[in-house]
Amino acid sequence: MDNDRLAKFLLQKVLNGLIAQIGVNAHAVLMVIAAAIHGPIVSRLTLPEIAEMVGKSVETITSAIEKLKEFHLIAVERHGRNNTYRIVC
Repeated sequence: MDNDRLAKFLLQKVLNGLIAQIGVNAHAVLMVIAAAIHGPIVSRLTLPEIAEMVGKSVETITSAIEKLKEFHLIAVERHGRNNTYRIVC
C-alpha cells in the first residue's frame, strides 16, 4: 500500500469516530506506527521508542497496542526479541 492510500484510510477512520472508539493513547500509537512505516506497511519501532514519542509509559503503549489489535487496525509479528507492526487496511 502506498502512503497516499494509507493516509486516506487513516483519515476516513478518524472521520468515522476512530478516536472515540479506541481512545487517544491508542490513536497516538497508531499515528507513530504509521509515521515510521518502512516498506509494505511495516514499522520496526521498539516499545520504548514508541513510548518516548507518545510521551507515555511502555505499559500504556502495550495496552494501546492490544486495543489496536482488538480493533484489527494493526498486526504484530515477533522477530526474535523485536516486533514489527503492520497496519491492516
